[in-house]
Amino acid sequence: MDGAAFAALEQRHLSMDTDFHSLDVTQVSVPKKPAPSIVVNNPNAVDIETICQSYKGHSLLIRLQFIADHCPPLKRDATIGMINELHRSSFNVTRYTELMASLETMEKQPDDQNHMETPVLDQTWVDQTTVKSSIQLDFLLSEYKKQKDEGVKESTRRAMDELFNYYISAGDITEALHLYSRGMREYCSQFKHIIQMWTNWMEASIWVGEWQRVDTIAAQAERSIKEAEEAETQANSTAAARTRPVIFGMSSSSAARPAATPKCARSLINTGKARLDTACGLSKMQSGRYKQAADRLLKVDLDALELPWLFSASDMAMYCTLCVIASYDRTELKKKVINDANCRKFLESEPKLVELLQCIVKSQFGRALDILKEMKDRFLLDPYLSAHVEPLYAVIRERALLQYLEPFASADLNAMANVFRTDLRSLEGELVALCEKGQLSARIDAVGATIRMVLTNEREENYKK
Repeated sequence: MDGAAFAALEQRHLSMDTDFHSLDVTQVSVPKKPAPSIVVNNPNAVDIETICQSYKGHSLLIRLQFIADHCPPLKRDATIGMINELHRSSFNVTRYTELMASLETMEKQPDDQNHMETPVLDQTWVDQTTVKSSIQLDFLLSEYKKQKDEGVKESTRRAMDELFNYYISAGDITEALHLYSRGMREYCSQFKHIIQMWTNWMEASIWVGEWQRVDTIAAQAERSIKEAEEAETQANSTAAARTRPVIFGMSSSSAARPAATPKCARSLINTGKARLDTACGLSKMQSGRYKQAADRLLKVDLDALELPWLFSASDMAMYCTLCVIASYDRTELKKKVINDANCRKFLESEPKLVELLQCIVKSQFGRALDILKEMKDRFLLDPYLSAHVEPLYAVIRERALLQYLEPFASADLNAMANVFRTDLRSLEGELVALCEKGQLSARIDAVGATIRMVLTNEREENYKK
């Protein structure tokens, strides 16, 4: 994209409606935790060391805190992981000392799996970081006020960005959001800064579980990216027009290829779109719109996402797989997931999820349910997925029951109970519930342990085929 096109784009951005100013950051809430009854006692559910290597910063702290809260056997190692991360890259001295004090009260259990080395309180680091943090905050606040008073937009943007990053490092996400709400948008005049601003704002909103704000910011970011793509198309069209051949041959200037969009601009657009699709997909999942979540997550360009980010490739595979199984029929699963090259990138590191998808497509429901059971504890310890495990599992099971019965006029309930890993009475209850919800038309013979389909016109035609 040439300079003139980008300048025009940035000018349009500056004149956009600024409805993001109406966002009320005083209503920031912490992420909703699952019910206290969700406790995972499996010490092998996740590997703390792998998690520490897969994430960094606040994203890592959120995941480790969630594990510490909901998995007693891993609480100690998760706490050590948080201490190490805070010591490595944070100004959050208060949280560090709190966790060190908490660690001293924990006894090492014989079933602790990772056996992470117990840290010792680094009082020198505490003292030095406390002083450094105070000096840094005073300087950044002073610089922000100075640049804002002088009215130089780029300098003000840089000062706000540095202060935002400080608040994140100090663990004060709410204050970081307050800062951005004070008009960060109006100080961003370059496309790369606009995209970075939206990304930072979405990240912080996701961390505090403010999904309505994520949707609002995503809409603004989507418009920015769309305008960037339009400007890119216009710039490339102009470049191509300048190099058209003359009537009886090629002009000397037309021998050159049309000017391409700068790689940095294209990369910004691709990364912005990938992160936007990821955030929107996760937001849809949080509101229980699993099909919309699946559709959006399948659009994510994993290569452009620049991992590690808020999520790893394995996270994307988990979210996407559960949402598609709960939403798509077998034809869609084959076309959009199993046979899709982009989706295969998600699944490269998750062979169990690949097997799960194949089992669903092949109607091998017993094995599919076994895999879901094996992976459930891991899913329950994901802070963004945990609250949706039971609803997703319920929908997946219902769809599997209906899919199992689809080709039959009648079926043996004993054989079906064996496939679905349940007893006869429980299976009958599930089938009755499906009939009551209007999802299944059938008559159940409790004495003969059979179920006979009541064929509708459409079902009868399909059965005859």
